[in-house]
Amino acid sequence: MLLGLYRPTEGSITVGGIDLNKIDPKTWRKTAASVFQNYMRYQLSITENIGFGNVDDLDNEEKVKTAAKKAGIDDVIDGLTHQYQTLLGKQYEGAHDLSGGQWQKIAVSRAYFKEAELLILDEPVSALDAYAEYEVYKQFSDLSVGKTVIIVSHRLGSARLANKILFLQKGQLVEEGSHEELIQLNGEYASLFYMQAEWYADKKKEEATK
Repeated sequence: MLLGLYRPTEGSITVGGIDLNKIDPKTWRKTAASVFQNYMRYQLSITENIGFGNVDDLDNEEKVKTAAKKAGIDDVIDGLTHQYQTLLGKQYEGAHDLSGGQWQKIAVSRAYFKEAELLILDEPVSALDAYAEYEVYKQFSDLSVGKTVIIVSHRLGSARLANKILFLQKGQLVEEGSHEELIQLNGEYASLFYMQAEWYADKKKEEATK
């Protein structure tokens, strides 16, 4: 609904006091970018996959490379024979298919390429391990100064980077505040956070003993 893909069935969304329904959709979408959990994997070149974030700048090679570097996928691209002109996927002969995590970083690059004021991330790093996830989110945090970033996630390690956390349960808002405030509250958020932290700690011990 924030992106204007759906309209609320009741209530309203306002931007600077103006009802979102009264703002031209094309104008609004130029200010917003998103990375969905089910992101697109275009069977085209790496440049096109990233540049589709803003087709008006599609030929800006330096901007494409900068976006890839921000998402941490530039080293992989530089190691390919045709680098940014490499065709991705399995549809064409000679194309190179990426791992799930690498495709996800391409999607993140696409969001960076747009340079939007509003960035909505819906489980954008679900294919990455916990360490890579934290690094991507940390980079989002560093680059989001002056922007609005909304993260939707079931993995709470990244929530520590947020200024404000809204904890939803069965479609209802049950807790809100900073990470520190919700930990002190010792409610549903704190319980789930400690449960996930314990799981990651056990997994790290298992990997260390291999």
